[in-house]
Amino acid sequence: MSQLERFKSRLISERELQLATLQMTLSKEHDAEVRKLACNIFTMEADELDEVISKLELSYVSKFRKTLQAIDASLCQIEIGLYGFCADCEQAIEAELLKRDPTTQRCKRCNSLHHQHDTDNRRVLL
Repeated sequence: MSQLERFKSRLISERELQLATLQMTLSKEHDAEVRKLACNIFTMEADELDEVISKLELSYVSKFRKTLQAIDASLCQIEIGLYGFCADCEQAIEAELLKRDPTTQRCKRCNSLHHQHDTDNRRVLL
């Protein structure tokens, strides 16, 4: 199995785990519509699921949504041959970063610059 196939398998497994956890959590809600959504969660396409959960007014759902978006973006990048390339500079992302987090979108250098930019912006706002 190639490294790319291992990343894809890991991403798919993580997506299934996130969906199962979300399904279990939503099935405990008091709202019947939310429980109905929980029953259908595995049959929805990524875009449809994202749209539906974005409308839920449940504080914990945003974390699931963000994680699923990152996983789906990475799986899409695998399909079109762009996985593992930095979103900013388009250079290869270091393998150690992808092993740590297969949804990583930036190389070390660009990630550092991005975080520095965020830090600088927070200082200005304070």
